Amino acid sequence: MNEVSAPTLATTTANVSTFSASHPPAMQVSPGEVFVLETADRFKSLYQGEAADPQLAASMVGPVSIRGAKPGHMLEVRVIDIVPATAHGFVLTSPGYGILGEAVATRTKRVKVQAGAVEWDDGKALGWRPMIGKIGLAPAAGARSNKASGQFGGAISSPDVGPGASLFLPVAAAGGLLCMEDVHARMGDGEATASAVEMAAKVRLCCQLHELDGRPLPLVVTPSEAVTHGQGDTLDEAAAAATHAMLALIRGRLGVDTTEAAMLVGSAVDLRISFMGAAPRKVRACIARRIVNL
Repeated sequence: MNEVSAPTLATTTANVSTFSASHPPAMQVSPGEVFVLETADRFKSLYQGEAADPQLAASMVGPVSIRGAKPGHMLEVRVIDIVPATAHGFVLTSPGYGILGEAVATRTKRVKVQAGAVEWDDGKALGWRPMIGKIGLAPAAGARSNKASGQFGGAISSPDVGPGASLFLPVAAAGGLLCMEDVHARMGDGEATASAVEMAAKVRLCCQLHELDGRPLPLVVTPSEAVTHGQGDTLDEAAAAATHAMLALIRGRLGVDTTEAAMLVGSAVDLRISFMGAAPRKVRACIARRIVNL
């Protein structure tokens, strides 16, 4: 019997610092093709006891061009798995950052990381919940900061963007031009202070193209939930934006009026804080997939 070798996966480690159609593609893939993005170890200087390199810490891997993607399409980015590229991640504190910013000193902590486990230095298990903090597409023109977020994705800081989830984004530029960074081994909801467990990783992805269908974007669909997102200067503003996006999703999927959809929001939707370490604050609204037929 002839052995069938596993397909070679397209891989890139190229880095940019903005979401922009002006960046030449680092890689091109076809819809349905599995590929790997290897994120940089943005804190590799910390292993030598040096300060983090701000330029490297702000970089993103990509962009990836998806064949046939064009304005009018909705890109589905499926996260197949996230594998640590090193045996350790880092947690950082900075005075002035986050809710406890006035109470902390500048400090770096190394945390043991392996697929399936995150351990504090005393062996305390934190739980494995890998996620992608920044992932998005290029705008039609101009550039967006790697800290920006919106319909195109970007720094949505959602713990739900992990293995088994699909992120839906509108294509604005030919090829879509997907960029990604800020992978965490574990992040508490809100990343309210300090940082999450930052790590270098190999992320296996697969993209599909769909026609825009009116659903609010960005939209995350996990194995169990559909998740909409909102941001604002305050948590109230962010919660309102996420809730209105969920209202639109329910109306579009179920064909009900605003009042009926609002009743369902109050009965079946959970609001969760995605990020509140700094402005803009970010909130997500979550509903069981079966309720909205996704």
